[in-house]
Amino acid sequence: MTKNTRRFALAATLLVPFAPSARAGDGTVVHEVAVVASNQTAMGTPYWARRSNDTTQKISCQVKYEAGSGDPFVYCAATTRYNASLSCYAYDANLGQVVLAMDEYSFITFKCDGSALVSLSIVRNSNSLP
Repeated sequence: MTKNTRRFALAATLLVPFAPSARAGDGTVVHEVAVVASNQTAMGTPYWARRSNDTTQKISCQVKYEAGSGDPFVYCAATTRYNASLSCYAYDANLGQVVLAMDEYSFITFKCDGSALVSLSIVRNSNSLP
């Protein structure tokens, strides 16, 4: 091994612990999950919730179809890093289509009226992408 090769190997060994990591919880969060209790609204992205430094942030929506049951069951839930949470559901084919269009980078906003899901929107633009 030449002197320069040894220096490079030593430098690489010392720098590896400082290389960027892709593990969940290690990123800078651009969009924290928010719950506005006064108007029963939640918003955020699954991607940024997963990259947060805490283990409590989450936001999601799901849709479940059952044969012969009519409209699909749609459920949305969110929890902030301060443990404020909101969840609600509806049986609605249109809201189900919105959920099916979501991905991990979708900025989700949903509104509840008690336990009823009354509004759901997704936005995917440069602000919600990593």
